Amino acid sequence: MELQEHVRTEHIPRKIESALAPLISRYPVLVITGPHQSGKTALVRNHFRDMAYVDLEDPEARAFARGDPRGFFEKVPDGAVIDEIQNVPELLSWIELIVAGRKQNGMFVLTGSNQSEVMKAMPGSLVAQTAMIKLLPLSTEELPQIPSTEELILKSLCPHIYVNTHLEDVRRLIKIHDTAALERFFRLCAGRIGQILNVSSLADDTGISHTTAAEWLAVLEASYIVYRLRPFRTNIGKRLSKTPKLYFYETSLAARLLEIKRPDHLRNHPLRGSLFENLIVSEIIKYYYNRNLPDNLFFYRDHRGNEIDVMLEVGGAPFPVEIKSGHTLNPDFFRAFDYYDTVFSESPHKGRGLLVYGGDRHARRGAVAVANLESLCDELRGLG
Repeated sequence: MELQEHVRTEHIPRKIESALAPLISRYPVLVITGPHQSGKTALVRNHFRDMAYVDLEDPEARAFARGDPRGFFEKVPDGAVIDEIQNVPELLSWIELIVAGRKQNGMFVLTGSNQSEVMKAMPGSLVAQTAMIKLLPLSTEELPQIPSTEELILKSLCPHIYVNTHLEDVRRLIKIHDTAALERFFRLCAGRIGQILNVSSLADDTGISHTTAAEWLAVLEASYIVYRLRPFRTNIGKRLSKTPKLYFYETSLAARLLEIKRPDHLRNHPLRGSLFENLIVSEIIKYYYNRNLPDNLFFYRDHRGNEIDVMLEVGGAPFPVEIKSGHTLNPDFFRAFDYYDTVFSESPHKGRGLLVYGGDRHARRGAVAVANLESLCDELRGLG
């Protein structure tokens, strides 16, 4: 096995980098999970360039680690960056022993493309000594220049990742051979973005059982393909939705699955508004992950169909966010905030809110901020 050390590769600076030093100084092990091509390798090779580096995607390195784990760790006595640890999960038991013997922080930095695979293989005693962060593809605040909304929806920020790549990854994890059913499931999920998730309907339309659909969704979520936005729960006595809404981490993947390939396809597509909503939800998630903060995102929907697209936890209280794809401000865009003020009349955020829309204005309507994609992160920073 040839170790690669002190390698510098050019990359776009990531917002999450400011969270790495505090974690590596407090924990023996740091695990960075995220989808393929989200920038994990570039991040660790630039930020931890003084550590030995091993890529377990490399067949030779993988074979050596599996066949001679003792010899593998003798080559990295002071620790290492180990890329795609889920390829040789048995190494985690050895890391547990090394960490217990050395009791030294910052020994191992591990990356993985499937969070559940990594956690399933991690010994219990190692979990308490491990910091975990999530790295998603580039956010708009990390780009040197923000493309148009149409470009962000249609073009992937993960280079070289296509539908077949995700299909193959998931097929391997769930160990099935019926790729046609899985692809149908993918496309049906894309057609449900921004909607209340009905697993039974999804299963019936795919031609699989409810149990299988639930298992496949869990794998898609653990692989950072889909995201289930949880419903907000309260004790105010109203009957609220108990079912999550479905989104894709990467909006362009949903667009590809829907066979939306050109701007004119997007402009005339019935799911254009849902794709814009998906893009904004994804950007909000990235904002929190990039700061190593929990994704305290919810949505609110009562039994009458009154809905608030996103609720953020701000200062321990829900803060309303509405998402509209229209380019022209419309009084109807603000109705949800009036509803919020009625339902949450004791909230410290009464009268406030954030409207994210498809236009180009960055303004205010009373205490409600009006933002577009470009000013979204500025408004999120202002919330604290």
